[in-house]
Amino acid sequence: MDTEFITHQNSQGIDIQLYPVLRLVIFFILGIIVGYSCSTITSFYFWGILLVASFFLCLFLKKKKLWQSVSVFILVAIVGGWYSSFCYLRLSKTLPKGKHFYKAVMLTEPTRHGKVMMADMLIFLQRKTLKVKTSILCDTISKHYSTLHLADGVLLYGELEAPTNFANSSFDYAEYLKLHGYSAELFIFDSQWQKEKVSLSLMSYIDRTLLFAKVLRTHCVSMLQRVIHDNQMAIVSAMMLGDRSYINKSLKEDYSVTGAAHVMALSGLHLSIIYSILWFLFSGLGNISLFFRLKEIKHFFLIITIWAYVFLVGFSPSIVRSALMLSIYSFIALLGRKKVSINILSVVAFCILLYDPFVLFDVSFQLSFAAIISILLYYPQVNKLLNKGFLCKYKIFTRIFQVFTITLSAQIGTAPLIAFYFSKLPTYFFLSSFIAIPCTTIILYAGVCFFVFIWLTPLQWLSGQVLYLTTTFLNNSLHWLSSLPMASIFVGNITAYQVVLVYFMLIILLLVISFFNREIRFR
Repeated sequence: MDTEFITHQNSQGIDIQLYPVLRLVIFFILGIIVGYSCSTITSFYFWGILLVASFFLCLFLKKKKLWQSVSVFILVAIVGGWYSSFCYLRLSKTLPKGKHFYKAVMLTEPTRHGKVMMADMLIFLQRKTLKVKTSILCDTISKHYSTLHLADGVLLYGELEAPTNFANSSFDYAEYLKLHGYSAELFIFDSQWQKEKVSLSLMSYIDRTLLFAKVLRTHCVSMLQRVIHDNQMAIVSAMMLGDRSYINKSLKEDYSVTGAAHVMALSGLHLSIIYSILWFLFSGLGNISLFFRLKEIKHFFLIITIWAYVFLVGFSPSIVRSALMLSIYSFIALLGRKKVSINILSVVAFCILLYDPFVLFDVSFQLSFAAIISILLYYPQVNKLLNKGFLCKYKIFTRIFQVFTITLSAQIGTAPLIAFYFSKLPTYFFLSSFIAIPCTTIILYAGVCFFVFIWLTPLQWLSGQVLYLTTTFLNNSLHWLSSLPMASIFVGNITAYQVVLVYFMLIILLLVISFFNREIRFR
């Protein structure tokens, strides 16, 4: 939830329009879904033939405006189907048969699960690389496994196997791995690997940069561990660096039940706060140097710093979406405009899907865009409908009401997806947001100070204490909320068709609210 960002943009309200870019993106998304669903019965060449045919159909109907518009939407959908078919074809890779020696590099820090260490590896073949889920049997005597860390080179001996599903499970784990770029699974004994220097020449420059960012992120986490520990460190690491590996099951359950799980995942809320901090810092530099007084220079360094942070924390869909929106916002602010529309959000979605069409099936992508679209559509209308009490004349009550309406608007858009994926809905989401959002703001400000004052030990220690106290209060508060009666409502198994039906009903609800407001224009 981009609370501060969206609040600022919607201060004048946003008209609900049938945006042309949104319509095109919707048909592109439909094409991706159909292309992926039919990937086993259609080929890449089939979609290519349809693409050429639909293109000439558009040219043939150029004098008939209505039918040409229909043909354009069909063309965009076919482009989506063709592109998803092409990308899916690229995911299919032939694995070497039998056991071989391989050179690899560690892509993640190994984590222990019972008797095995789990990690992601990038295996180097002659002309290509394979991303592999690896399980290493632990030797509890020599503890050889404890010497293996992120970015280490490895020489190993084993057999690459195609991913398989778990027995008696309805979840398609093999397809999940494939869509996330994993080509194989590998199980090796402790005696079948050893550390060795390997050349990274087969890795792209972007992959090498991301690997370096992971190493830097691990170093930052180790700095946090010196001053805070356990659940406090886990939350700060997730909020600041996007590393959720330290969050245990009970802590995750507390945040999920109370509807505050979004504060653990880097999103627009976090990035807008960091954007505000950076703007304050660059504005302060403007008082010292004439160079930073130019708003063009200030926005340029803001965007560069934001994307450097995105590299550091990893390219999750929610953080990329927020970074793209903030980048576009900085650009249109330079043009003297301060309005974010559905069109801009549609362009952002298209850019992300153009990079990876299968991110469409990622839960964080769906929740992130559902929340922002719902805020853009519902917040102005709910605000107009309910903001009529005398308490709203006072600033503090106005701010509380603002948090309530934004939270309610986001929940309206995400509730069907949350019910579909998690089979339950939080009931105290307003109370949790009223606690979590201020705490998240304090944590991010203190976290930035912690890393900025790295050479000033007393100030860094003070920042660490603020982090510890704030996260302790946040964790304890959400744990108390999760223990209250009816903290969440179990809704059972919901089908995808029911989710679509609910969203259709929400659109009708929006039309009803807009009718009472009588200030909506449709174009």
